[in-house]
Amino acid sequence: MIVDRDRKIVIVTPPKTGSTSLHAALPNLVMNRGQHSVAIPDFAKGYRIAITVRNPLDRCVSMWAYGCAVGAFKPGRHSCVNTGSSTSSPSYRCNDPPYSPERRNGYKSSMSGRRGIISRVRCLCRRLFNKNRYMIPFGEFVVRQAEFGTFWSHNISEWVSNVPWTTALRQESLEDDLSILLSDRIVLPRYNSTRHKPWDAIITPDLEEVIMDRWGDDCSLSNKECEYGLV
Repeated sequence: MIVDRDRKIVIVTPPKTGSTSLHAALPNLVMNRGQHSVAIPDFAKGYRIAITVRNPLDRCVSMWAYGCAVGAFKPGRHSCVNTGSSTSSPSYRCNDPPYSPERRNGYKSSMSGRRGIISRVRCLCRRLFNKNRYMIPFGEFVVRQAEFGTFWSHNISEWVSNVPWTTALRQESLEDDLSILLSDRIVLPRYNSTRHKPWDAIITPDLEEVIMDRWGDDCSLSNKECEYGLV
């Protein structure tokens, strides 16, 4: 979650909507509540609230590729579960490490100069020799999404169901939308991106129907006409 006290703006960032890059670009505005937290601080209840959104088909492919890369779909492992009383009042508990101040404050400094080169080499090695990788077919992920927990199965509409947001920032134009929102030119670094074929080269018409049936509501979150789908 990003909170700008000066501009009185809160940005809620659901998974796989450019959230890591956004937090890296604005390290001084990061709230230590978890990167994907939906709990608006009491002092910010009157702030303007924005959310990040993404093409649901592209996001689904990205979620699958990321989950395979980090071994999230290994038997018995779930990243986040809803510990709230109901789906309408979610409270997420995650097994991932907390969003620490050291990580938050080290983003920019770690990617500059000699230290930045070392950091990039380490990142490449993690991608090449990731022992946690556990692949499942994309079709299996779509069919079994609910089994992996709410982190993987919730669409953005469900994720922000209790957030009184007024502005949507599209992942496809996140840098421009963010710059307009903050009235300042923001350059986003590329972090936590997944390498995979374009979504329209992976999703078959049958799978598209299943995904849009579950996540199609996300199209209505954007201020622009939804043009997602296979041609």
